[in-house]
Amino acid sequence: MADEGYANLYHGGGGCDPHYLRHEDYFDPEKKQSKNMSGFGTKPTYDFIPKWDPGQYPQPDIEHEKPGPTSLECVKGGGTFALSRELSFSDPYKSHNKFRLAGDSAQPELWRWMLRNKEDIVAGYCLNLVIVPMCIEAECIYLRTASPVEGLTFDVIEFFTETVIAAGVDLGAPVTEAVDACRPWCTKFDIPAELKFSPDCNRVFGIKLTGVPPENEDECKPGCGLLEGLDLDFSVKAFCPWAGQ
Repeated sequence: MADEGYANLYHGGGGCDPHYLRHEDYFDPEKKQSKNMSGFGTKPTYDFIPKWDPGQYPQPDIEHEKPGPTSLECVKGGGTFALSRELSFSDPYKSHNKFRLAGDSAQPELWRWMLRNKEDIVAGYCLNLVIVPMCIEAECIYLRTASPVEGLTFDVIEFFTETVIAAGVDLGAPVTEAVDACRPWCTKFDIPAELKFSPDCNRVFGIKLTGVPPENEDECKPGCGLLEGLDLDFSVKAFCPWAGQ
């Protein structure tokens, strides 16, 4: 699946580092928050994630097999979560995320990661985004974007099994009308039955690039190409039977 390489862009297993409210808060140590994941009304966390730095790209590898079931900390929501990852490949000093108000973080470390690894971002490269541990049921995948990126196409995949869940997602075409109408483009993909519940192994969901805009090497033209302009929400709806009160 990863002949061209891969990068683990998850934070602690599928969430993302908290967004600071203002650019001047980036380097304020008192604004540092604990590692967390996105959820419905709570911040579920895994209990098996190896040591990681929320500002590090890429993140450490997750083993396919890990002994014992894993719980997600939860006190509400019936054990159902949205394990989400938000990608925003934009220059944080020139633009902001399309899903957030002006002044919000545009994930500067993610932008730096892309600039450092430009030579790796080619067709066949995988971006691992969300981890669903063993003994937790994955129901479906949601995608949302508000920014067309001409020439950027990918498959939605499960990394370990090399399963293609949705092929040929084109971020140049499907979002154009939605952007003009001032609403994001959203879609949903069902996860194959054999991947929904795994009693003995973890799952990693993400995207495999099949088409990438060329790098801009002309210093007289703005932008750097590649993943620039990609604002993508990637979310896995999952159920944890071991959580809740």
